[in-house]
Amino acid sequence: MKAVKVCENLVLQNRVGVFKHSNWIGKPFGSIIFSNKGGFVYLLALTPELWTLVLSHRTQIL
Repeated sequence: MKAVKVCENLVLQNRVGVFKHSNWIGKPFGSIIFSNKGGFVYLLALTPELWTLVLSHRTQIL
């Protein structure tokens, strides 16, 4: 999983293809968005549980 800030003119590239952010705008959460190579991603609503999964976990020594 990866947290992405959606802007109309940006593009997300990963191993399953290229995703235009303009295709994401206006879609409900839970939608499947397909790439140019046939891969897909799910649009998920940001919840506290998902946010803790996508953050980089760092330890702190006090």
